[in-house]
This record gives sequence, C-alpha cells and structure tokens, in this order.
Amino acid sequence: MDDYKQAIKLAEHYKAIGESRICLSRDESEKPWHLVTNCEPGGSHRLDISTSVRFYAVDPGTGLHFDWSFDIEPYEANGKSSYEIDARACRNVLAKLPAKTAIQFRAYLAECAEKVAARGDEYFKLYQRQHADADALRKLSVE
Repeated sequence: MDDYKQAIKLAEHYKAIGESRICLSRDESEKPWHLVTNCEPGGSHRLDISTSVRFYAVDPGTGLHFDWSFDIEPYEANGKSSYEIDARACRNVLAKLPAKTAIQFRAYLAECAEKVAARGDEYFKLYQRQHADADALRKLSVE
C-alpha cells in the first residue's frame, strides 16, 4: 500500500476481511508520522549498523495499524565501504515525530553514531599508517 489516507478511506473493507495491519511502501508517499507510537532498527544492515528504522503507528479513528521503513542512508550508499548518512532526512523525520517516539529515534541515531565514529577511527588509523608508509618509501627512495 502506498497511501495511508487511502487505507483509512478503505478501513471498513480492511476490517471486513480481518486486516488491520497495513504496511506502507518505502517511497516518498505521505506517512502518518504524527501517529507513530514506536520505532525500532529495521531489516536493512550495512557495515556495522542497521541502516533502516521501522516505524509503527495506529490511527485512532479507524484502529488501523501502520508500519513502514525509513532508511538513514540513500540507496546509492549500498556497496560502498563507508557510510553516507542522510542527516537532513533524519532531521526531517525527527521534526514530524511525537516527542516520545523522537526520543526512541534519537537513541537509535546515537547508537549508529558510535558505530559510524568507530568506523571513522579505523579509517583515520589506516590513513595515518598509509601516510607513514608513504613517508618511509620517500625517504628510502632518496637514500
């Protein structure tokens, strides 16, 4: 399903067939961010972190339960050896969430930040070693 508003319009039909859980697509269609009750790391993983977050919402008027995924990296990051966090998109999501869920999302982001920083530290140490090796080679080449 792409549109939660369409699902709300069809709520009676969903309930008639015993469906109350609606999984929304990952696309840019509107999501009921204002109704989010909780979030958790999602199913997409890359390097050392879960790069997606699963959000859950309940529409109080219909009782329908919605869930969808949000990726903190663009799809183009897949296959690369470093992170490409979309901080602007994360900030936009935070602005739409209820306070309680924003706290959960921030906790997830904090966990990710530690792992991203650790990866950065590894790369920095590699950078330093490579430069030290290059300096040693330069010195050897002029001896």
